[in-house]
Amino acid sequence: MLTRPLKLTTKQREFVQSRLEREHGDADLWVFPDLLRQDRLAEIDQDSGLNWLDVLRRNIHLVHQLDDEECEALLELRFLSTELRERGVARRLAFNTLSDLRTALSLEARVDWIERGEFGSKNGSCYPEALTILRALAARDLAVVRRFFEVNDQPVKRGHRTTVLLYNGLLALVTDNQRLQSELVGLLAKQKAPGASKSILNVLEGILTDDPPVVAAGLAQVMASFRRIDSFDEDKIICFQAHGLVELALEKNPDLLGKFDCEQGLPWDAAFFGWLRSQSPTPVYPELAKKSKLLDKWLNRLEPPSWWKTCR
Repeated sequence: MLTRPLKLTTKQREFVQSRLEREHGDADLWVFPDLLRQDRLAEIDQDSGLNWLDVLRRNIHLVHQLDDEECEALLELRFLSTELRERGVARRLAFNTLSDLRTALSLEARVDWIERGEFGSKNGSCYPEALTILRALAARDLAVVRRFFEVNDQPVKRGHRTTVLLYNGLLALVTDNQRLQSELVGLLAKQKAPGASKSILNVLEGILTDDPPVVAAGLAQVMASFRRIDSFDEDKIICFQAHGLVELALEKNPDLLGKFDCEQGLPWDAAFFGWLRSQSPTPVYPELAKKSKLLDKWLNRLEPPSWWKTCR
């Protein structure tokens, strides 16, 4: 789908141009892995004398006990996910393709879910996934968002306090855990944090308390300060945190956005948000099934891979 180009700053245009000029930067998201595979096949590792495809296969086997089919699927996954968000953002900005941005954010979250394994649910180390989950929400991929919390449905108690609160807030809302929602309201209000992080917590508090003015004010703060959080250029143009929080608010109560301007310009992507309204919250990618039955299983059906010790 084509839409009107976004108005970009000089620095933002330079990011797009730089990304397109790099290794197969202008390639379709689904063509890119094949081009990257061809490049690696032609490259030789000086230490081992192997081509880089065989080096990558060897490394995968060292990490996981896999059969050859699983190894090839995981290798394809690595190629597909290489700089995926960066490529998706650049293509949305350069070619006005909304679907590329959604595909990149959605698949990146699904790959993160697969590669994370079951470890987070065992030791409480999963809270950094909060930002990945926010980006999945920004893409309106509710299927993978729910899958993260099906693996680990318990609140996290230790870690970076602001991120822990964000993770637990997402958990409480996505799983409709009313008790946890009630417990978090006071904690979110009292938590001290830098402006950008605090603004995200303010939006969460507004969602939990059904307060549209607080939600709107918090979202404005998020979009005014989000560039202080992110260190990657692709995350400083469109505010994925705001998009994710808006999708979260919509799921709880659409009236929460009564005071928010959904037609404003960057860093809010109004065209992307509007287009998502007609898209399924459970995206399926036929291209994955064409590439591999296992990729279809892992990324479309979101079934745990064999190397997970505990499948939930």
